[in-house]
Amino acid sequence: MKDDIKLGLDTIFRTHQEKKDNTQKAEEEKGRREKEFLTQFYAHQETTIKPAMEAIGKYVEEKGVAYRIDESKDEISQDIKRRGASISICFLVGRDAGRPSHEYPYFTVFCDKHAQRARFSQSTLSPGLSGHSGAAGDALLNEVTEDLIHEKIIKILTEVFR
Repeated sequence: MKDDIKLGLDTIFRTHQEKKDNTQKAEEEKGRREKEFLTQFYAHQETTIKPAMEAIGKYVEEKGVAYRIDESKDEISQDIKRRGASISICFLVGRDAGRPSHEYPYFTVFCDKHAQRARFSQSTLSPGLSGHSGAAGDALLNEVTEDLIHEKIIKILTEVFR
């Protein structure tokens, strides 16, 4: 084989390896950023989100409405499904022991580590009553304040108890 052919092949494979290396570096950087955001989400969940939910929950409990706060970690379940980090408050309005908790009004904050944002979901559905359920916006993590959490939950409770 001629030297210029070998040189051309070497250039092709060197370029290919550089692309692979750059892609790997980009994936590693993306993974690092996502892990860092997830850590920030967990810290914010403990210092801001959960206390805000607990404050509302304790207050409504004094008014006769039971509540529950559920937290999930970012993990892959046994059936190989990814489950992202989240925290939810569920209001057990007219509790019927036979009904699952997702049939009750709730507010959830999800960690979207890919987009580096907190996403919100809500439901005003209650056993035997109509309502709505779905996405409720998103925000940068530093925008997720106690006041924002309270506003979103009060909006749900306003619809549930009107």
